[in-house]
Amino acid sequence: MIDVRLTATNPEDSTLVPVPCNTRGELLTVAPVIEVIPNDLEIQGDLTVTGLINGSIGVGEPGPPGPEGPQGPEGPAGSIDLPPDPYEGAVLGWQDGQLAWIGQSVTLPPGTYGPFTYIPGNEELRIPQDASELVNGQQIYMSDAEGNQANVTFATDTISSAGLIPTWNQSNEWSSYGRSFSSAQWKSVFNNTGGTVENNPARDIEWICSPANLAFSKIQVSGRGEGVITYELNGATMTHNLPRQAGEAAVFELEEGKVGTLNSIVMKMWHSSSPTAFGRVFVDDKLLVDIGVPGDPGLGTKLTFPTANNFDKFQVGDVVQDPYVIINIDSESEPPTITTDGGTWGAEGNGPTNLSTDWCGEGSVFLAADQAILLRENNKEWVDDFYVTAPAQQIAVRKVVQNSRKVLKK
Repeated sequence: MIDVRLTATNPEDSTLVPVPCNTRGELLTVAPVIEVIPNDLEIQGDLTVTGLINGSIGVGEPGPPGPEGPQGPEGPAGSIDLPPDPYEGAVLGWQDGQLAWIGQSVTLPPGTYGPFTYIPGNEELRIPQDASELVNGQQIYMSDAEGNQANVTFATDTISSAGLIPTWNQSNEWSSYGRSFSSAQWKSVFNNTGGTVENNPARDIEWICSPANLAFSKIQVSGRGEGVITYELNGATMTHNLPRQAGEAAVFELEEGKVGTLNSIVMKMWHSSSPTAFGRVFVDDKLLVDIGVPGDPGLGTKLTFPTANNFDKFQVGDVVQDPYVIINIDSESEPPTITTDGGTWGAEGNGPTNLSTDWCGEGSVFLAADQAILLRENNKEWVDDFYVTAPAQQIAVRKVVQNSRKVLKK
């Protein structure tokens, strides 16, 4: 009987190894080992698993969270610079590589353009549309997006105080400095009645006011005779002779920037048959009137404010309480002031408590083009981000003229 043996090559080292078999030549096999894996999963033989294992009831429950990682570096500040000049209906978006206000298109009625930006130095309204259909001299006004005329109210702070600017100097009993005449006669000179002291037969009339230390730059004296003014200037006693007067006023004024102290005014006789007279005296344009005499009409009312808020929206000549107007604006003084030529104000217990003005841009077209309207006449009351409208009837007339010209050319 021939001995036959079955061998196989070992894949690891290529050696021949015997393969066991039974007497019938059948290969003998090793029974598989069944391994039990937790979660009731039984595996027979080798098992290689990749990916996810899905059971009959779905994916398994997730495991517990892992430990918290280290804190990352601090990020940049949480603020951003917004684009300038937002307008009604604008949406913040990204345009041309940067943040920008992206507007949703607004349908404007014929003859309305904007929103505009006002360029004061050029007297120009810059707009996003072509306005070349507007003609020289055409009237326009500030409006909303529907073409309705619009205005904006600007107001000052609340008035802190209101005081009369006097036209009289009532800092002394001026009549008490007169010589040689009764107190009643001198009072007629200094009570705003236009009275005079007269001397007949003619002789000098003296008014010695050196005790009053009255500073001056300009003096005006009414009278009759030859007036002589004595004053102190830079420590020296000076004299000035007025021109001969026959009842009218004579003026003496120091050089610009100089201030003297008045000692006396003497009206001297100039003709023996003509009585001398001494009348009203103005010092630095204020009439000398005795203390307590009522009736100073005032140059106006000086209003003071905590700040100069919106002072730039007002100008001299503006009517602020009909018929009273602004006569001076001083935003640099402490406190800031606006002076009117009259009126009753809240700081006095009644009347308006501040000043207000309504701005509504109005004017006429000098030249209109794509994205620009140059103004010919201009009230300088245009407020950025509003619209500009030309009255519809003017637009219609313009189109009729254009169409007529086209017909004539044909």
